Amino acid sequence: MVSKTQMLQILSYLQADSGREVRVEKVQVWHDQFGHLDPQVAWAAAKHLNAKGFREWEPRTHEFRESVTYVQQESGSRISGDEAFHLALTAVKRYGSYQKESALKSLPEAVAFALERFGYSELCMAEEAKHGVHRAQFARIFDSAKDRKDFNQSVKPELTGDILIYSSSTKTFSKECSSMHFNKILEQSR
Repeated sequence: MVSKTQMLQILSYLQADSGREVRVEKVQVWHDQFGHLDPQVAWAAAKHLNAKGFREWEPRTHEFRESVTYVQQESGSRISGDEAFHLALTAVKRYGSYQKESALKSLPEAVAFALERFGYSELCMAEEAKHGVHRAQFARIFDSAKDRKDFNQSVKPELTGDILIYSSSTKTFSKECSSMHFNKILEQSR
């Protein structure tokens, strides 16, 4: 787990070029977001983000989260939606419509998940001429599932629950709910 002192060091490293001081509030926010990480992962993500560069004069949490995700991924799982579609299509052609389980086992987990969501039999019966449309749809499913998994892996588990509770309550959002949620967050931060 990354301590606040280590987080201050990481933020100082990231902001060294800008010459700006790291604010206490920023350390608190970043520690809340990334305090659960292993220090080696956090430093590797900081070095990755520094090498990649960030969009503004100081790094944002979403940019750091992307770097954490990149560092934590295995090199084989860093494939695009287009590459995932090609793997799925190759497996479907190889195994056919009657060996679905074998085809899914032959694919990386993320690609198999996307193929199940897309529909194995739909890809089996797809016409060659419509593969461009199917490729785009499959890539969107693959990228969406990958983004969701990456987000859940990079966010502190306690925050994931709060985010899900908040997002599900926005449909029936009331003043009571918002004030109760705000008070809960306020009490936790003390």
